[in-house]
Amino acid sequence: MAAGPDWKQEQVGEPWYSGDSVNMSIGQGFLLITPLQLANMYNTIAGSGVLRTPLLVQRIASPDGVVGGTAYSTFLGSSVAAAGKSGTAEDIIFQDHVFFVAYAPRDDPAIVVLVALDEGQSGSLEAGPMVRRVLEAYLASG
Repeated sequence: MAAGPDWKQEQVGEPWYSGDSVNMSIGQGFLLITPLQLANMYNTIAGSGVLRTPLLVQRIASPDGVVGGTAYSTFLGSSVAAAGKSGTAEDIIFQDHVFFVAYAPRDDPAIVVLVALDEGQSGSLEAGPMVRRVLEAYLASG
């Protein structure tokens, strides 16, 4: 059952408020989505409605181990024109899980990348630079 007025009444015992709709529209509140579902959503947007089969990469190692930046500066100075979004999800024990998802190139998407960190502070500061490195390496390899 999808989160909505009936679900909230049944599960939480409260009516659905207009603020619940606002929260859902920005990915907060009662919205539950896995990182793979988020990547598939961006993949479909980037692929003009065509859903591609995802590829799971478990680890990317950098020789210098440098990770940094902010949401704005994640692609600042990059040759990659990407479209993306950072996010933070809090679980029931108040532990933050951070995400960054992006596709590139923006005008003719060829790849979607999502990085999810189980324990993080900022999707844009921690996961964003990882996404950038993957996109740049993939697009540079032709």
